[in-house]
Amino acid sequence: GQDGPYRDVRASEIVIFGMGGLMSLIGYDDEPPLKFGGYQAMYMGGLSALTATMLALTRAELHGAGSHVDVSIFEGMVSSHFQSMVQYEYTGGVQRRTRAMMVFPCSDGFAGLLVQEHQWQRLIEVLDVPELRDERFATGLQRRENYGELEAILLAWSLPRTKQEIYEAGQNAGLPFSFFATVDDILVSPQYEARDFFAPVEHPVAGTYRYPGSPVRFDGRVPEAGRAPLLGEHTVEVLGAAGLSASAIAAISEGNGS
Repeated sequence: GQDGPYRDVRASEIVIFGMGGLMSLIGYDDEPPLKFGGYQAMYMGGLSALTATMLALTRAELHGAGSHVDVSIFEGMVSSHFQSMVQYEYTGGVQRRTRAMMVFPCSDGFAGLLVQEHQWQRLIEVLDVPELRDERFATGLQRRENYGELEAILLAWSLPRTKQEIYEAGQNAGLPFSFFATVDDILVSPQYEARDFFAPVEHPVAGTYRYPGSPVRFDGRVPEAGRAPLLGEHTVEVLGAAGLSASAIAAISEGNGS
């Protein structure tokens, strides 16, 4: 932010990620904390800046006055894990890292079986594993305390099944199950096919291949995918737009220009 004692603190992605508190929650409880991949602190800062800018523009359009937008990456990072602070305010309990798997191996890859606390009973119904009804797994705290045994039960359920079977079992019950798609999965995905995401692009040298399209549509239309230009293909157009005459361009093309 623009003020406060940390205004001029030297920082980087990992510094903000750590000082913003999220790192203390990531990883296993018996190992050092971890940082998410990528630039999550910067992403949160960018998201905050976008939201604030849109609000400021709306205010300007409605009231004819601009706004000075002060965006704090540090505060954006803290906002990303507000649940831990709500828990502390209500109970005084400091949330810790837990040894809990979110990704489970299956017969042909990996799938995600992560559910929230209020979805636990529905998970038991979907998996249809009687052992999960044991009192040792009745609450989130008990599941964390007995996670070694819980993990073994979940693995025994996931390993014989395909990732598509696991995905459909959860989704059909309204649970956010997922599978981890490989490139061949993506290329035959019915979702991408239905939205014409992959488009064939013809190139005079490389040939015709399918390329990823645009994730954005305008008025329901898919932006047309085009090929990369050949070396020097648009030289005349570019030089003409820069104000060079036809004779000057011809001289350059012949190697006589200066």
